[in-house]
Formats: sequence, C-alpha cells, structure tokens
Amino acid sequence: MTMHDLEIPHHRIGIGAEPARVAIVGGWQGREPNGIFVLARLADLLRQAAAGEHPKYQLRRPVLLVPELPLAPDNQADSLLPRLEAATREAAFRIELRSSDPALEHIPQIQLSGPSQAEREGAFLFGLPAIVEFAGSTPLNVAAHCPSWNEVYGESYFVRAGQQNRLQLAHCHSLFQGLLRFLLHRELLIGEPPAEDEDPHLFPNSRLVSLHAEAPGLFVSHLNVGRWVLVGETLGHLYDAFDGCLIETVKAPAAGLLSALRRQPMTQPGEPMLQILGQR
Repeated sequence: MTMHDLEIPHHRIGIGAEPARVAIVGGWQGREPNGIFVLARLADLLRQAAAGEHPKYQLRRPVLLVPELPLAPDNQADSLLPRLEAATREAAFRIELRSSDPALEHIPQIQLSGPSQAEREGAFLFGLPAIVEFAGSTPLNVAAHCPSWNEVYGESYFVRAGQQNRLQLAHCHSLFQGLLRFLLHRELLIGEPPAEDEDPHLFPNSRLVSLHAEAPGLFVSHLNVGRWVLVGETLGHLYDAFDGCLIETVKAPAAGLLSALRRQPMTQPGEPMLQILGQR
C-alpha cells in the first residue's frame, strides 16, 4: 500500500523510487496548527534541499511528510489509520507529531513506548527538553495514530508539543529545529546543524506528577512551561468564577520540570491543572 492509495495529501520529497527513509505524520485536520505549520515549513526546506537550491542543506534520502489527516466519519476513521500504518511502516524512522490535548499546553517532548536502545539514544538527537519513557503497552499506544509501528523494524517516536487548536510559534521553532537535528544526525540531510539543543533529560513515566483541581473555578498561571520548579513553589491560583475570591494558591507538589500547564481556565473538580516531570 502507498500513500497514493490512501488519497491523503502528503509530500514525498526525494529522487528515485526508493521508499521514504523517514515518515513524519501530523494530527487530525484543523486541530493541530503547530504540527501543520512545522511540517509545511519543513516541506519547503526539504524541496529546496532536494533540488540543490538551499544555501545550507542537501537532501540525501527520500522523506515522507503527512502534515494532517483528513477528518472522516467514525466508521471510516477506523479503517484509515491501519492503512496509514501500512503505507508508512517501511520507513526506517517514523515520527508522529501532535499535541493531543485541548486544555493543557505541553513542552516539546519525545515520548517513547517500550523503546529499543536505538530509540532511547535516538530520542536525544532531537535535542528537545524532555524525553518521557513509557514501559511496555501503555495509553501512549492507544493515543497514537500508528500504534503498531513499534512492532516492525526501525525506530518510532511520538513527539508532543503545545496545545490543540492553537498556533504557538515558540513551540513551532523548537519542533522545527528538533526535526532538523534528527535528520542531520541520521544523515538523511547534509548541512549546517541548527543552534545548540535544549538540554534534553530522560524521565520514566512513573516520575510524571499531575495536580488536579479539587473545586470548580478559574485556574490562572503567569508561568511558561519548561521551567524547573521547587517543591512548594507557587505555580498558579484557582479563583471562584462568580465572585473572584481566591480558592487556592496552587503550589508545586514536587521538584522537577514543569511539563504542562492548563490553558483552558474554566476548571472542574478532577481536571488537571499542571504536570511536573519529577527529579529523582
């Protein structure tokens, strides 16, 4: 099966009939503007590099980019994803790029599911600030468009960043630079490396600490994701949505990297307000 058989808009960039060496897949149509923007800009760079027209880069191996997946009725979506997997599984390097959360903003991060040593080492090549490793079969497999990628030869990466339905240029820049670093390190692209990486750290998923609201209200934080925090540090406030009184000063439950913050202010009991990737 090929991408043409699926009739999904895509970029197949490179010369010759060789299967794409890397496949990068975005999220659902209209929901992932960060991924759409990053992959569109990457497609422009790679087309110039393939044609010998880019001043810094030259493309050595074919690349497949799927910026977004068309929305389809539920009965068709179930058949679309397995066919997408079949059309991309021959790639040696497979990357899924999306945010997948309408309420939380996440730092750019690589998520691994039961990774091989090659995948664990390869995750550092992106140079993104966090690598989160899930053991074995996890909810990550269920959330992914192509969960069976892990069952075939090659390397598979789930890249998460930003917030669904929002275009966040700082995250886009980070993701774009990360994808460039990976393509250069894997020698799919030749040229000048981008700026220094973002000091990546590896975290087991067991060190992810989530703080949930205990009362309804408006959660407000002036902080940016990606900063290191201390236990007890003030990270935000929960206010009554009617009279504006302070319900709670939200403090860090653990020391570590602030990996996600709620950006949908209206909060109900049990909904997440923030996540921290805890230090040892």
